[in-house]
Amino acid sequence: SVDRARDVLAAAEQAGVLVGCAPDTFLGAGIQTLKAAIEDGAIGTPALAQVRMLAMPPERWHPSPAFLYAGLAGPLLDIGPYGVATAVELVGPVRRATALATRPRATGRVAGGPLAGTEFEIVEPTRVAAVLEHDGGVLTTLAASFDTDGPARHGIEVSGSDATLVGGDPNGFAGPVVLRRPGAEDEPLELVSEWSDNARGLGLQDLCRAVRDGTPQRASGALGLHVLEVLLAIRESARAGAAVAVSAPGPRAAAPR
Repeated sequence: SVDRARDVLAAAEQAGVLVGCAPDTFLGAGIQTLKAAIEDGAIGTPALAQVRMLAMPPERWHPSPAFLYAGLAGPLLDIGPYGVATAVELVGPVRRATALATRPRATGRVAGGPLAGTEFEIVEPTRVAAVLEHDGGVLTTLAASFDTDGPARHGIEVSGSDATLVGGDPNGFAGPVVLRRPGAEDEPLELVSEWSDNARGLGLQDLCRAVRDGTPQRASGALGLHVLEVLLAIRESARAGAAVAVSAPGPRAAAPR
């Protein structure tokens, strides 16, 4: 819950320590290459972003998948954090969310392992589509689903006044990253760092650097709180059929004294 997340950050501030957050895939080479290109003006003024978090039904590969369909789970809360963190990293904080969600099936069946054939309840929607309004006026469309055949190769697109950037799956660290300009051939961009493989732990590295060097955190508790609030606003919007406001995130944390 947002309240419990705020309690964690308040306790950390009182104790003079830092809180890190996951996911940290946005610190990888793929998304950071997108960010660098946007900041360098490669697409002009950003206008629209698209993020696709697509996954096959977990019962096809997980031996005990029921928890992924339980309340406060589903694709929105399982793989959605990767997409929302990516959108915030690329085009800034979110101030409002509007969403639709569907649950086309009420039960699932485990495909393999010791529980093969066991049925389980599907509580959360398995298809979620949201529109996020960012502080700077950019609109992001986010799709999250457990009803597809796997992740989208091009999971991110950011379009601006001059061009479009296309990136890989936000649930990973790599590209490819491609720049598309009107009337020109696609231009593959060289990744800006070495962290393109399964580099999980970059968030911990970021936290340790903040403590050691006094640099601001990037995978901070404040970011985690904001992403959580956006995700729950999407969930509430889909349930209520109305837009839900998101409070402004706090400043990124500095290192403890």
